Amino acid sequence: MKRYLAVLGLSYVILAVAVLVLPITSPIVIGILIAVPLLITSILYLSEKFSLKSSRQLQGWGAQKYATKLFNNSSNILYLVNREGNILRANKTSREVLSHENVDNLHLAELVHPEDLDLVKKQLKNIFREEGPRSSGTRSGIDVRLVEKPAPGNNSPTTIPTTMKGCKVTEQAGVLEFTNNKKINRLMKRLRESGARYRYLIEDAIDTLDSAVVLIDKQGEVVWVNKTMEDFFDLNRRELMGLSAERAMGYYVGSFEKTKEFTEVAKEAHRKNTRVNSHVCSITNEYGKTQRILEYRSIPIETDRYEGGRIEYYIDITEVKQLEEDLRRQTERLKKSNEKLEEFSRGISHDLKAPLQTLEGYSHILLEDYEDELDESGIRALQALSDTTQRLRDRIESLLTYSSINMEDKGFDEIDLDELISELREDLKYLLDGVNFVVPDDLPRVYGNKTLLTELFSNLVSNAVKYNDKEDPRIEIGWEEKSDKYLLWIRDNGKGIKDRYLEKIFKVFEKLNPRDNPEGTGIGLAVCKRIVEEHRGDIWAESELGESTTFYFTLPARKEQMEESISGREITNGVNFSKINN
Repeated sequence: MKRYLAVLGLSYVILAVAVLVLPITSPIVIGILIAVPLLITSILYLSEKFSLKSSRQLQGWGAQKYATKLFNNSSNILYLVNREGNILRANKTSREVLSHENVDNLHLAELVHPEDLDLVKKQLKNIFREEGPRSSGTRSGIDVRLVEKPAPGNNSPTTIPTTMKGCKVTEQAGVLEFTNNKKINRLMKRLRESGARYRYLIEDAIDTLDSAVVLIDKQGEVVWVNKTMEDFFDLNRRELMGLSAERAMGYYVGSFEKTKEFTEVAKEAHRKNTRVNSHVCSITNEYGKTQRILEYRSIPIETDRYEGGRIEYYIDITEVKQLEEDLRRQTERLKKSNEKLEEFSRGISHDLKAPLQTLEGYSHILLEDYEDELDESGIRALQALSDTTQRLRDRIESLLTYSSINMEDKGFDEIDLDELISELREDLKYLLDGVNFVVPDDLPRVYGNKTLLTELFSNLVSNAVKYNDKEDPRIEIGWEEKSDKYLLWIRDNGKGIKDRYLEKIFKVFEKLNPRDNPEGTGIGLAVCKRIVEEHRGDIWAESELGESTTFYFTLPARKEQMEESISGREITNGVNFSKINN
């Protein structure tokens, strides 16, 4: 301040000399000349004062930050306490040495041996009794035993002998320092060795994995690469450690068949901190042949203790994809075989039906033209021949029907069973004449092929009528929902079926009572079973002999079930196995 007053006085002396020497008579000019030095001096003074204050504030902030860092990183146990002995803050060493996860908000009485507590309280009063903040406090120190938190299953706490010193930092807070270099150093060494052991154990465990693993820290640098990564990409893993994830990727990304596609997927996941649940990529050799197929996954690390970084791994799925390709090829071969078999069936049926039609035609001609010349046994023989050829022709037709049941060719849609049964009732009105046909009003909508399902219901209802020996025949349709499918049933009050035949009836050409129904082919229930299986369902029968028979079957309630049932779908997701180098 004195410096600025001296400068101001000198300015006015120079101004007075100038007024006396120069012809300045205007009062305004003289006033301006007097005001200017005063204004300039005031500005300089205030500017310096503000700058000094800001500098001191910055120094204070820096000192506080530095002090906090020293407090946290000290190798001694440090506590910031108030006058009552409540712990306001504890450093890292205190937590590690005393095994207390949360020391803040505890009282010294919970950490100090009971026999030493009075001595600590007395010393704490002495620290706060000293004049002024930041007092030196106890320099010589006192012997105090701290109590370590007992390990699980151990009821005996461990005591740690220390020397306590302290100082007051504010009127309401002081710092206590507990020192036992030998004990603390031993514990810290044990912690470091334990951490190293666990780290080596984890690293060795990761090295034994069949998948390649890359660990990336929160700064985006590679901190660990396991040995499988070397085997997959023929590289030295130590070359990758310490590099940025993007730069490390450059060492092996060129091995992939679709380098650009993989790079875009990985970089986008890193940039947006998102997951890559599955990305299939192929490793090719210099000749462009696939040597290995990997599934790439990348997961951000977000836990309660650690947040940031990623774990990336590559799973070798070459054998799985090879098996899928083999299955696809076998499915394709089976599909072609079925097509050839169907073509053969159509051809052979034509070849078989042609002579049968000829034989049946000649038998009719003989009956019509030579009936008067034949005796009764001859007529019966010709009639039996005609009936046999007719049944054989019907069986051939039934076999063709059975072999042609294929959902892949026929397609599927959502079907209203109320509408289907209504149409079936009209088609079978003569057969159902005199039958108590009970149908609920709320039949479900299912997914399937309407033509095949119509044949299914028609066969089951027709059988229920044909094999019913009661004077008041009754047929009932029922249903209930079972998770993602519908259970339906058709129940009659007929003669019933013996238990040993309940599975046999679904086989081709099996007839329980051929005498009761000689014109039947014995293939109707086999067709029903085939239709239900094509709809991803099951069919079975339950019966009480002489009372009733119930045919149960399940049909899909969801569209996805039918889509899964269609064979020949693509399995390998576009991976070209023709280029695999065996």
